[in-house]
Amino acid sequence: MTSLGRMLIVDDERSVRELLTGYFETRGYAVSTAADGHEAAAAFTRQRADVVLLDMRMPGMDGPQVLKRLREVDADVAVIMMTANEDLELARETLTVGAFDYVAKPFDFEHLAQVEPN
Repeated sequence: MTSLGRMLIVDDERSVRELLTGYFETRGYAVSTAADGHEAAAAFTRQRADVVLLDMRMPGMDGPQVLKRLREVDADVAVIMMTANEDLELARETLTVGAFDYVAKPFDFEHLAQVEPN
């Protein structure tokens, strides 16, 4: 199977990272993960991802802060924000900062498949 590209999954919950890693690896992505915003920024600087799945709420550097940092490094990377239902308005606001899209937790894998950038 050829790779669809590199994906970085950023979430402070290991179970979420593992679930999404399994899902996207079977779809053909080369996946790396980060447990927080600082780790994500460092990982992205070391090796650019084509797609970033970014949790909105994390301790320390939150998703919108990470999004801004990623935009400074690569203005064109596709960033999909992940959010709990109560964060939907904030997720919509991140679209104006440069997020490609957002998905709500718990995940709707059909929607995730539809928002994958080409």
